[in-house]
Amino acid sequence: MKIKISDVVSIIVLSILIVACLIAYLPLITGLNAFYVDSESMRPTLKEGHLVFVKETSFEEIQVNDIITFSNDTQTKFCTHRVVSKDDNEKSFETKGDNNNSSDPLDTYYEYVKGKVVFSIPFIGKIFTLLNTKTAKVIVIMSAIIYLAIEIEFFKRKKKGRA
Repeated sequence: MKIKISDVVSIIVLSILIVACLIAYLPLITGLNAFYVDSESMRPTLKEGHLVFVKETSFEEIQVNDIITFSNDTQTKFCTHRVVSKDDNEKSFETKGDNNNSSDPLDTYYEYVKGKVVFSIPFIGKIFTLLNTKTAKVIVIMSAIIYLAIEIEFFKRKKKGRA
């Protein structure tokens, strides 16, 4: 049985579309939030380019040594660091990047915590950031629809040729 170049190209395109859909929609499917690591402050645990998946977690569930993602007071910048101490009275955390010599200058109040890191995937953070726009999601869906239409047409032509 010969493998046609069109079949190989078809499998490659389909694989790329499946991966793109998973990256773009995994947070929606799992209920987790995804954040891109854009610094080396958590090295070697997390490196720049990692995509971290974060689960909303109650204050009580977050413990020392957990890795959390939190925002600044304007909710415009996010940081993922390790909890080094916890203040139950203030509902706050002292955090530190694994690669940093000292703790973060300010404690993080629970109201700014997005959640606890559940897992991470190396290298695809940049891809996720690109695919996590409305425009990119529409392009991925339209590409999948066009690809499917082309595959259906090829299937119809093959079937007619054999019948």
